[in-house]
Amino acid sequence: MEKETLLIPQGIKQKTEIFDGFGKTELYQTIVVTIIAGILTAIIYLLFHNILTCVVFLMVTVCGTIMILTRDNHNMSVVKQASLYIKFVNSQKLFRYKRQ
Repeated sequence: MEKETLLIPQGIKQKTEIFDGFGKTELYQTIVVTIIAGILTAIIYLLFHNILTCVVFLMVTVCGTIMILTRDNHNMSVVKQASLYIKFVNSQKLFRYKRQ
């Protein structure tokens, strides 16, 4: 009886990505944050009339959003790691029952 081997290719992505770890979902989230940051930038400009502050605020917001939404090799983004950490901190860690 012959033994068949199953070859599983590595590096295949489930979804189309713009660059490694940044797909369509992250792009849509970045667009939403950019629109909100644009509105805040307009308000800041109306209050202070300083274009440099507005440009820096908008660029830092967009670049920061891309940085925290990009997934690493383990398919975890900074946002996902933070949410898992918060879930872990709030979970039960004291077990009252002992093995007899």
